[in-house]
Amino acid sequence: MDSFGFGSVSPAVSYILRPISYDLARANAIETNDLVRKSAYSFELINNKLRIFPRPETEDAGSKIYFHYYVKDDKQSVTRTYTNSKVSDPSNIPYKFITYQEINAAGRNWIRKYTLALAKELLGIIRSKYASLPLPNGEVSMDGEALKSEGREEKANALEELTEFLEAVSLSEQSRKEQEQAEAQQAVLNKAPLKIYIG
Repeated sequence: MDSFGFGSVSPAVSYILRPISYDLARANAIETNDLVRKSAYSFELINNKLRIFPRPETEDAGSKIYFHYYVKDDKQSVTRTYTNSKVSDPSNIPYKFITYQEINAAGRNWIRKYTLALAKELLGIIRSKYASLPLPNGEVSMDGEALKSEGREEKANALEELTEFLEAVSLSEQSRKEQEQAEAQQAVLNKAPLKIYIG
């Protein structure tokens, strides 16, 4: 209380009135501190065996551990041909028939979009054969032409997206980007002052 200048105001016990958000923030800070600083989990890797310590004993510690890793050969050998692994980018596409299991998530997503566009176009062709279907209380008009045009538009967009991606990862485009990066780095270095040597 003395630090706020209220030391001589009240001879009895004094309290500082704070909003409830202050108490909530303090409680969150304490919980975060307990989770981050007091857990003190660590690991060591010896002969391809992972040892985690201290061993979690409580039930709320969880039964699964998630971690990121990489194979050392994959990082060192960048020109390796991936035959049994998934295709991650156009630089490691094998020159063979690629099965669906070997395609990465981005490629599968493009295949799904293109397949949906083909299915829409085919359904539109089927529905456009009959403009309307007679029903007991009236008739139902079919949307064949709209589906057909929508499917063709989505198919063209997917092919254009694939063409742009392949052009962006081509060797000429990659070398152009590297050249622009080198020129930008050289421009930054040219602005640095030169050292003066006195002999």
